[in-house]
Amino acid sequence: MICPKCGAKLVCCEKTFRCENNHTYDRARQGYVNLMLGGNHGDSKEMVAARHRFLNADYYHLLKERLEEIVTRLQVRVLLDLGCGEGYYTSGMSRHVAECYGVDLSKDALKIASRMDKHTQYVVASIFRLPFEDESVDGITNIFAPAPVDECARVLKNRGIYIRVAPHRRHLYGLKKKLYDQVYENEMELIKDERFELIERVKVEDVIHIDDHDDIEALFMMTPYYWKSSKEAAHKVAEMESLDTEIAFDIQIYRKKDC
Repeated sequence: MICPKCGAKLVCCEKTFRCENNHTYDRARQGYVNLMLGGNHGDSKEMVAARHRFLNADYYHLLKERLEEIVTRLQVRVLLDLGCGEGYYTSGMSRHVAECYGVDLSKDALKIASRMDKHTQYVVASIFRLPFEDESVDGITNIFAPAPVDECARVLKNRGIYIRVAPHRRHLYGLKKKLYDQVYENEMELIKDERFELIERVKVEDVIHIDDHDDIEALFMMTPYYWKSSKEAAHKVAEMESLDTEIAFDIQIYRKKDC
């Protein structure tokens, strides 16, 4: 990692990260380090709690298992998970790599992540301004988060792997049918950048049954629909006692081309 103020390399001594210019950053009690300069606009405590509840009920375990398989198969040694949240996916993948780092804006999320996963160093920072050296990692995962392509190209080694996960066309289609009169499939986009080549694409899909109202509420809160839906749609969720819906994930695997 590098100092966000001067760009010099950070060295960890006990509970403090320090650079040669004597800028210091203390590890929090839970284990994460805050390298974010200026304001922080991460997810709220309510959103973090909802996502943590839903993911840890393992409704998305197929995606987690497939990511662990991919990281292992591609022999990633130093992994950087961008937009890692509470570490649900990060903690699984961390068991299959030599070094693992998780980056997110939300301190509330990283408090949870750091408590459950001691193999990963969690960092409060923007994924669009990563506190990592050029060409310092050989694997990046980017799961349901914006794609900071320029930063990925900068910190990845040549021939490094970039794994991006996005919703497939019919992800949560059953939930959307409950919420809206007109339902559309998700749009799907690939990264089109001359620095990366798509080497593999994997679809992971299943149908899940949720019979816990609080889990349904948690799912709703962790989706974009929570912010975009009308009060009427939110009321429909409040009345749901069970839900059957498709889940579908688009895993895109890119390799950074030789410079």
